[in-house]
Amino acid sequence: LFEPTALPADRQARLQALFADVVTVAGGDDEDLLLFRSSEAVGPNAFALPAGTVVLTDELVDLAENDDQIAAVLAHEMGHVVHRHAMRKLIQNSVAAGLIVAVTGDLGSATNFAAGVPTVLLNAAYSRDFELEADESAFLYLETRGIDPAELGELLVRMDEAAGRNPGRATLLDSHPASRERLDAARRRVP
Repeated sequence: LFEPTALPADRQARLQALFADVVTVAGGDDEDLLLFRSSEAVGPNAFALPAGTVVLTDELVDLAENDDQIAAVLAHEMGHVVHRHAMRKLIQNSVAAGLIVAVTGDLGSATNFAAGVPTVLLNAAYSRDFELEADESAFLYLETRGIDPAELGELLVRMDEAAGRNPGRATLLDSHPASRERLDAARRRVP
């Protein structure tokens, strides 16, 4: 799924320095790590792993119009790390499955249909909340550095458009809010 990065060493070094600044402002620690990967299958994207590792694709670096947009995405991903969203998601998944078993009284049902659809719907809402919390972390970083918070939303819209998704609409099953809504939220923050 992932290939080694094709970013030149000097570009990687500049982005590592940017990430170090994001980590400092966001309240991360020295163990947080930025990895570069290339993936045509994944496309322009970044994601945070539970242990504080952020993966940034070459395709996202290419799609970004400037380093402020990359900083915005890195700050968003650090928001996931700092707020421990991966651990909270694990706990919420466990609680949701437990509730389904308690309501149905049937462990078999919980592993089949009953666990499927309701859990997906519950988790989609939790993910949207986590995304908004991570957006807030990004906005705070951007404001601290005097960068327009709309840089995050503008890149998110471009990512949706590049993937052929409608940036103005999120469905019930989407884990992320609509990108245009996130851009509008960012624009409302500008003084």
